[in-house]
Amino acid sequence: MEENFTEVLECLDGIDSVSERTFNALCPNHDDHNPSLRFRIFDTEEGHKRLTFWCDVCGEDAQEAIREKLGLGWRAFSTEYRGRGAVRTTAVYEYTAADGTLLYKVLRREDGAGDKYFPQYHPDPAGGEDLPGPGPVKVPFNLPGVQRAVARGDLVINVEGEKDALNGERHLGYCFTTSSGGAKNFSSELVPHFVNADLVFIPDNDAAGRAHVLEAANMVLPVAKRVPLLDLPVTGQREGLSD
Repeated sequence: MEENFTEVLECLDGIDSVSERTFNALCPNHDDHNPSLRFRIFDTEEGHKRLTFWCDVCGEDAQEAIREKLGLGWRAFSTEYRGRGAVRTTAVYEYTAADGTLLYKVLRREDGAGDKYFPQYHPDPAGGEDLPGPGPVKVPFNLPGVQRAVARGDLVINVEGEKDALNGERHLGYCFTTSSGGAKNFSSELVPHFVNADLVFIPDNDAAGRAHVLEAANMVLPVAKRVPLLDLPVTGQREGLSD
């Protein structure tokens, strides 16, 4: 009898559908506030459905505990996925206050299959290990640069992702920013940082990216000097500025 993955997913909180068979959710194994549990459902050559999973925070050692909390037997899971030591951190993006104080950071993690994950952590006020999630204060990426550019009346360009922001600033010379999790996670907390800003949004090359950017632009429009949208002349599988 096949495992009922639908029931498993329905019992989890914070479900975010990345694609038809790829999901993120809040991990039941720790106090998760930013979905760090990754799922992928696929078909085996024998026609059975199997599930792969990984928690960015708990890591490989917690896979047995997570499986038990999900109420699934090991036969539901990919045997190749159990030893997923190939997941590695390839970049760390820091979000700071105006004075440079670290507020939280986003890790860019990649596995052997090419999948990317972006867990967030913030400093423990008690001085312990970093805690999962962005913490109590949310700011735009490159906040000190954004404030300098707005004060000078210079252009600020908002793109989808920290990698694009860094590459854009490095190669084009303008001030670039983004929000952790992209435009879909743009919130009212960020709006005051763009008062009187000459702000350009560049969406990713997909319908979802454009929709999220439109929502973010509408939030900033009442306070910014102007908020044009710029579509990149890219085609095919290329998604963003760095492609």
